[in-house]
Order: sequence, then structure tokens, then C-alpha cells
Amino acid sequence: MDLVGMVLATDATVTYDDGTTLRHMIEASNCTVDGDSGGALFSGDTALGIASGGSYADKPCGDSDAQPDRSSWYAPVWCVASLEGLKIY
Repeated sequence: MDLVGMVLATDATVTYDDGTTLRHMIEASNCTVDGDSGGALFSGDTALGIASGGSYADKPCGDSDAQPDRSSWYAPVWCVASLEGLKIY
């Protein structure tokens, strides 16, 4: 399934229910659910981020989605690459 959404912020901070806080995240309006962590966020052929989580992750996506304020969060590809000592050209 192709998920369509918009990037809402490129330097977002998110605090998950377990108290973990992540900074410099990409916030997007598309739907992510439990188990989507590690998936890619693309704009065309360009990888932007790696899924970390989202609001309402325990609710299904789709036309019946009753959560219009749904957000998902992604670690930027450049950040993950730099942590691993990799460079993007």
C-alpha cells in the first residue's frame, strides 16, 4: 500500500509513552501502525527518513481512520548515516 502524506516538520521533538524523547525527527502526516518501525519515508526516489513511531499506532489506517491529527515520526536518513560513519553523496 502506498501511504501518502505531507512532511509537517523537519526538526521535531517527540516523547513516546515510555518517556523516551527523540529530537531532530521528521514529522509527517501519513499513517504508521505498530510494526512499521524501520520502514522508509520517501519523496519520489529520495529517502528522507526511517520510521520510528506514530500517534494512534494501535489504530488501523484507511478511509475509516477517525484520527485526522495523526502524525508519524522518522529519523532523518542523514542522521542515521552519520551515526554509522557513513556519508551521503
